[in-house]
Amino acid sequence: MGDPIIPRALWSNNTTLPSATPSYRTFSDIRTVILASTKNTELTFNNVPPSIGSAVFDALSEDHSIENLIPRMTYNSHTNTFTARVMLTRIDDVPQMWLSLEASTMQATGFLSLDERQHLLTVVGTTFDGFAFPYEGSRKEPDWAIMPNTDTLPSVAAESGWSDNWPKLIGDMELLLVGGRPNVQLVLLFNWSKRVHNRVAGELRAYERTAAGNVSERFRSSIFPIPEGGPAGIPVTRGELFGVSGVFPGRNAADVWELSLARLREIAARMIRARGCVPA
Repeated sequence: MGDPIIPRALWSNNTTLPSATPSYRTFSDIRTVILASTKNTELTFNNVPPSIGSAVFDALSEDHSIENLIPRMTYNSHTNTFTARVMLTRIDDVPQMWLSLEASTMQATGFLSLDERQHLLTVVGTTFDGFAFPYEGSRKEPDWAIMPNTDTLPSVAAESGWSDNWPKLIGDMELLLVGGRPNVQLVLLFNWSKRVHNRVAGELRAYERTAAGNVSERFRSSIFPIPEGGPAGIPVTRGELFGVSGVFPGRNAADVWELSLARLREIAARMIRARGCVPA
């Protein structure tokens, strides 16, 4: 693969050549592993200190070879951990498909006006920074997020992963809700697991931040298998969608939209079958 061009993010004002610094060595090691990946996997690199973590993330984001692979990367300065999810599958993309449909349905049914919908930008894999203590210097690329166009952090975010990486998903949620305060109102976690006979199970959880600043689970439901008598959807308020930017004049922040689990299951079933599997 050869040595990469030294990214701007790794240059500093001191006299040490960037290629001799710990930040460059860490960048090069992570880059090599990402480029060597040949299947869907979650790569984890521990002991990446805050003194170099954000620079390493930014350098990888500048690298054209990495950019072409479209990995979803995270640097968590609180845990000193860098992760990269590579070779994403259609199952990984279920959150963005479903939640983008929900946002469109909000407008189609009149819950959101055209101006409101245009105010709520929906993004996929966008890099966010500017997190608060104890996550200063962290970087996050959520699978999907709503970002009011006057804000720098999202109001609602979603992350998807497999059961063997569940602790990482919890860490992502805490980074977003705690580090993203006061902007981030709600985080949705999609937890997929592989079972015998090519079956795929899924669970959806929603987390919010309490008045004391702690994270709290608000909602939990199986996606597949479909639970008997389970909830029809996840309630989310207009105020949560608009976050710190506030709702439009004349609108009620307490208005509730129910994110449809039926629409989620329809999309998830199609994507699971597209991978040659069946819903559990």
